[in-house]
Amino acid sequence: MKSKLRKISVSGLTFNYVISHETRLKEDIGYLRITVWPFDNKSQKLIVTTRFDDPWLNFGPLISCPPEKAHEIFELRPITPAEVRKVIESAQENGWPASAKSRETLFEWDRDGQKLFPCTAS
Repeated sequence: MKSKLRKISVSGLTFNYVISHETRLKEDIGYLRITVWPFDNKSQKLIVTTRFDDPWLNFGPLISCPPEKAHEIFELRPITPAEVRKVIESAQENGWPASAKSRETLFEWDRDGQKLFPCTAS
């Protein structure tokens, strides 16, 4: 997946964001990394990971599982701008960006519950 710089406006502020794959050793499930920063301050990054099973990388297991179970086993929904907006709004509710000295804020995004949690893996 090629990372493409995108812009989004939330609550009257402009942010840049990039979505990329994240590799986690010791885990067989896929993740995406959403990196967001204020348009005028790249040093205040919000880094959010969320579950995503790339259909091309999981083609064999995907076609082998019963179709009615695929949505329970695999997370195949793409990240949309509307979801990025929800991530940013939730991060703002949690105090991001914390301060001018803040570097990176790490969270995990629960796509079903639409909630942020402190990041537990690196």
